[in-house]
Amino acid sequence: MDPDDRLFDNLREEEARRRAYGNVRPIIHAVFEGHRLVAVGSTLFVDRRWKTFTDFLFDYLKLSFGREWWDTEQKKPIAEQHPVLHWSEATYSFRRSHPPNADGICEAVPDGPTMAYVALAYDLYVLNDHHLLQNRLIQRLKNRDQFQGVRYELFVTATCVRADYEIVYEDERDRSVKHNEFIARQRLTGQTIVVEAKSRHRPGVLAMDATPAPPEDLRVGIGQLVRDALGKPATHPRAIFVDVNFPPAPPNSGAPVWLPEALSTLRDIIMEQGNVIPWNIVVLTNHPYHYGPQGVTFPAEQTAGHLPLAPRPPVAARQALTDLLVAAQQFGKVPTSFPDE
Repeated sequence: MDPDDRLFDNLREEEARRRAYGNVRPIIHAVFEGHRLVAVGSTLFVDRRWKTFTDFLFDYLKLSFGREWWDTEQKKPIAEQHPVLHWSEATYSFRRSHPPNADGICEAVPDGPTMAYVALAYDLYVLNDHHLLQNRLIQRLKNRDQFQGVRYELFVTATCVRADYEIVYEDERDRSVKHNEFIARQRLTGQTIVVEAKSRHRPGVLAMDATPAPPEDLRVGIGQLVRDALGKPATHPRAIFVDVNFPPAPPNSGAPVWLPEALSTLRDIIMEQGNVIPWNIVVLTNHPYHYGPQGVTFPAEQTAGHLPLAPRPPVAARQALTDLLVAAQQFGKVPTSFPDE
């Protein structure tokens, strides 16, 4: 092949990779004497069983949480176990139900628990590969009571990475002021934003106690979450991410059923602010993998954005906000194979 043709092929492949997965680093791997080597940040992981990148992710989540924590959780009654342990058990049950092909690779569309497990593992991988995975986040993630909120923070941080933002964490040891999740600056445009992440808790869902509400009684109920986000100081234009944590919609059902109430809530808050729009973007998400039963194709993600035309303060580069929305929509797109394989 002509060297120029190969160069253009490489450029096209890189562009396709970025369109699919965002501005994350390429997967760095190699095979040496039958062992797979995978680099994550400054750490090298090695195992001879990893035929696909998904194989690696299945083990990477366990390695991130640690064997001691895993063993402790397994000894607890099922009702008291961490959601990740439930997802792990469901994932391995799913894999056992789909025997590998002649190349030793399991090929199947994941169910809800498997997708929840793999998506979490991939977000952890992305943050660690970009040197953004703080130990305190892992410790909070292991805490059953804090898991839901921290898991959404990981999604929001990984989304900003995909949108080519640099992340600056605030010093949360300073208790004298309220803190946003972080400050982010996009490399391409130079736009700086303050980022906040909120996830709607629901009874009986994601380790929350009490009986789940019947579908007919469900309200979106994100008003207080948005107001709490606005109660934190913002020295830059503001981006607020909110997950509605709503049961999944039927396939091909069109616009999210939760969207009208969510937008009505945002309009009410704008009126409370004297018709001043205090955010530059609100990204509304629903990642309902955890609602999906075992053995059934995972429920689809839903994402919507509110990008006002005249917020205060304005942004200098509106593209930086639309890039965030695009990156949020890339959630759930996880590489399955290693490059060139």
